[in-house]
Parts: sequence; C-alpha cells; structure tokens
Amino acid sequence: MFLTLASFWAKEFHALYRNLDSHISFDVLYKLIAAAEWDSQGGGHPARDALETAVKWLSGLHGDPDSAFAEIGIENFGEPDSLLSIVNNPAYAPSIYTGAVISANPNFDEILRSIVIGGKANGWIARFWSFLMGIVLWFIRRVKVFGLSVGSHEQAAGKLYSNAVMAQWGQTPSSSTGGWLQAEYKRDVTVLKPLGRTHIIPAYSHDFIVPSVYQLLPDSARFLGHYVNLHASHNSGKSQDCPAGRENIRALHQLMKALAARLSTGR
Repeated sequence: MFLTLASFWAKEFHALYRNLDSHISFDVLYKLIAAAEWDSQGGGHPARDALETAVKWLSGLHGDPDSAFAEIGIENFGEPDSLLSIVNNPAYAPSIYTGAVISANPNFDEILRSIVIGGKANGWIARFWSFLMGIVLWFIRRVKVFGLSVGSHEQAAGKLYSNAVMAQWGQTPSSSTGGWLQAEYKRDVTVLKPLGRTHIIPAYSHDFIVPSVYQLLPDSARFLGHYVNLHASHNSGKSQDCPAGRENIRALHQLMKALAARLSTGR
C-alpha cells in the first residue's frame, strides 16, 4: 500500500514485489515498529506518540492477543468466552442489551483531511487556516509523481487496502458466523433496525482497523439497533472536533436513550 502511494505499483514492479513477498512479511515489519516504539519509551523521543499509535493500529492486523482488537477479531467468533461470541450468543440475550455505531468510511481522502485540517475550527483565524489547508491539499493532490498525480496514487492505495489487505485479513479461519461476515464484507449489507438514514453498509467498508460489517450484531428482544456512519473513519470518528465524530456521538445518544427507555420499562 505504501509503495503504491510512492508510485511503485505492483502491475509495473513485478520483481520488486516478488522479492518483498519472499523476504519480508507483515510480522517482520510489525516487530520492527514495535521495537522502535519500545526504544522510544525511555528517552522521551518526540516520535514516541506516533510510534505508539502505529503499534496500536497495526496490532489489530497483526492479531496480537494482548490488544483490544483481539476481542473483536474475526478469529475469536469461535472462542466461547470472547466478547464477540458472548454478544452473538442467543443464550445471553436476556441479560445483555446490544447495539452498534459503525464507522464505514475507508477513504484516504477523508483520513488525510481529518489529520491535516482537523475538525471544528474556533474563531475566524482558525477557520481561515482550515480553508487555506483545504486549498493546499487540493493542489498537493494534483502534483505529479513519476507522471501520475498524488491523488491517483492515493485512490489506488485506498482500493488496494480495501480489496487486498482487508480482504486478506477477512480470510482468517473462524466459526461459521465469522465466515459469513467475511463473505458479507465483499457486498452491500442491509443492517437490522437502522437508527439513522443509512440502511446499507457498502461493500468493502471499514474504519481502517476492522471491516465495518464485522460489527453487525444479531436481532433479539434486547437489540437496540445499528447506526451506520458513512462519514466516519477510524480517525475522524473518534473526536467530536470532527463532524463525523459529532455524528457518532449523536448516534451514541440515540442508543443510550433507547437503552434508558428499555430499562425504565423493564423490557
């Protein structure tokens, strides 16, 4: 994916990718970054925060059993005591209320804008600065690298991530339920009891860590519903400073109100 961003596309650099496939694995890259993060802890290195974030995100793809992502990893559907297994088990329905807010925007463009421009701008100076950064990004995407625009590299890398990286992760062996969700990732999926205007999770949607369809929960007497946020990525969906993040918070309020109503009636 990163090589694609730099214009080294697999369809043109056959020997390069053959060597990468035969000599470099994801585990090797993950361990190198994790080692750098470990080294940065002692001396207060300025790159520490960035390395910690990289390790946290990559641990989801690495399958690290000690990460929070392991609890929602597709391979854990078959584990009887995992979070996914418990909330998807009808035997637990009488005691557990479930619902989900699903961030389903896989676009690099949205992630880049949320990182570079940020979200809510307070004051006219901040708003003017955000406007200028938007113009800068517009021009940057039109700069050509080896004959192709930065924007075209960005789009190609995004498609590669969705269609190859995430699809490959979706081939992890799991239970029958997990296998069904892996197949659903590649097509549009209708959600149960939609809480917002969106009733469909588009094919290949993800928040850059977990395929969005993996967050579907089963219908039951205590199922509150699904809210699909097509604007939110893993970055913009986490903060109320971004419009997508504020939409997620409004969706959480909807779920909490639905839960409060259920609890007040004892149903």
